[in-house]
Amino acid sequence: MVDNDPTDNDLRIDPNVIASLCYDSYNRLGKSGKPNPRKNEYTVIAGLVEYREKTSPKVVCLTTGTKCFPNNVPYRHEDIVDCHAEPLLKRAFKCYLIEMINDWFDTNKNLDQFYDKVLSGRHYCLFVSQFPCGSFSRWKGDYQNNSKNKRIRVNRKPGRGEFCPKAACVHKIAKWRIFGLQGSRLFDIIGKPIIFNHIVIGNCETDNLETLDGFDLVKDYLTTDQKEYSKVANNLIGEFQFSQPYHLHFAQQFRHQEFVKNNTPCGSSIVAWMNCDKNLKTEILANGRRLGATKRKTFPNTLGTSIVSDFYLRQNIEQLIVKLNVKNMYSEKYQKDWNTVQNFFSIFKDWPIIDV
Repeated sequence: MVDNDPTDNDLRIDPNVIASLCYDSYNRLGKSGKPNPRKNEYTVIAGLVEYREKTSPKVVCLTTGTKCFPNNVPYRHEDIVDCHAEPLLKRAFKCYLIEMINDWFDTNKNLDQFYDKVLSGRHYCLFVSQFPCGSFSRWKGDYQNNSKNKRIRVNRKPGRGEFCPKAACVHKIAKWRIFGLQGSRLFDIIGKPIIFNHIVIGNCETDNLETLDGFDLVKDYLTTDQKEYSKVANNLIGEFQFSQPYHLHFAQQFRHQEFVKNNTPCGSSIVAWMNCDKNLKTEILANGRRLGATKRKTFPNTLGTSIVSDFYLRQNIEQLIVKLNVKNMYSEKYQKDWNTVQNFFSIFKDWPIIDV
């Protein structure tokens, strides 16, 4: 379906076009990190499509992934724990943003007009090949349901293996829709959240009957409860848009065998983002580390650490802040408002302490 809501004044999208753009970008990548059809493997694909004035939409970030690695928790700064496609997409977007900022600064030598000249004319649409984890299932225990609005506290990553202390993807997407994909430290540089107002879900659930219920659940997760917001509105100090409209779409034509759930999830992940040369730069992960890296034997050990890990992302962002001589403290507002809503918004309550 195509959303033609006249109140949406930013852009109009065709969900099947968005899905096709992501699939075409996926097909142009190499075979490494992709599901093995002989083993009946599947994966989840997530993409971020960027719209700019007078230009065609393009995929600027693309990721795949289905697994979490709880054993990486003690080393979570070097090794990635949550290798689901959606959290990896945020990491890819940070890399894309870092390259964009560096490219602008090297040419203009200041950031005075970076947001107005570069970011203000860009709009983003999030694509995921199936419903984000947490929409239907949660980690063990009773399903906490409010009969009035179906809201529940934060789900942990569902799965059959070891408990993973990470918020489910549907909760993370709800956070990004308000606080942006850039994270807190890049917020010091940009000063405004980079959000997406359109979300496209592919038709890759095993049981298509889940689709109708899934849309209602996802909409409920992503819609700000006005009663909860009214209780906390006076305590918020940032300029985050808690009532920003969003549009959820279904790409019915997007159904490809390598993305349809089965019993064999692909063990590796792909992380790709557009670099300054307008090409997708890729990183292949296995077990939360660069593909081909030796297993961790000692700590610390960054030889196999991915460029999209917390270790390198934080290092690159801090170097960027020093290079730009950034004095802003917008991240303090980010953190204070995030801490506030965790206490008042049911969808963010019980957020894992180690999660980011």
